[in-house]
Amino acid sequence: MAELTISAKKREISTKGYLNELRREGNVPGTVYGKDGEALSVYAPEVNLNKLIYTKKTHVINLEVEGGETYKCVMQDKQFDPITDKLIHFDLIRFTETDFVKIAVPLVLTGAAEGVRKGGKLRQSLHKIKIECLPADVPEEIKLDVSHMELNTSYLMRDVKLEKYKILSPSDTLIAVVSGSRNTADEAESE
Repeated sequence: MAELTISAKKREISTKGYLNELRREGNVPGTVYGKDGEALSVYAPEVNLNKLIYTKKTHVINLEVEGGETYKCVMQDKQFDPITDKLIHFDLIRFTETDFVKIAVPLVLTGAAEGVRKGGKLRQSLHKIKIECLPADVPEEIKLDVSHMELNTSYLMRDVKLEKYKILSPSDTLIAVVSGSRNTADEAESE
């Protein structure tokens, strides 16, 4: 599991004008939530958050808050401006090493599906899987082998077997499908 360190400063519970001023200065306001129910309002430079926001991998965040406090967190939510597509707010969940965390982790399909070798197309419909696990067990990504998939078969969430993780996504969720044209299917049956 990759870890990133982000520096932040505490902020006041704020008005819209104060938040807009922070954004004009190149900062992004955020909120850090914890199990204890107490929320912490912070802000961080946008350039420091880019390496966390624009990645496919999952990270544990070491949030260093001005004043010497450091929290282990995971990204919960992020909001973008609908016109400029700039990050305008982020939410983090802080945890301890013994707390279970709920997190969405990227899914990576590996292997060459048999159905693709026979002329089909592999389509991935789910790119992240929601799991619950201990912070030390959070993976950067989860790899699923699709080499066993034949023409016109699907890979559902119930087909995924993970030992260290509790899967939170519904069992009937479609992950990937190998589909082909009618001619491809007829050719495969005649072989």
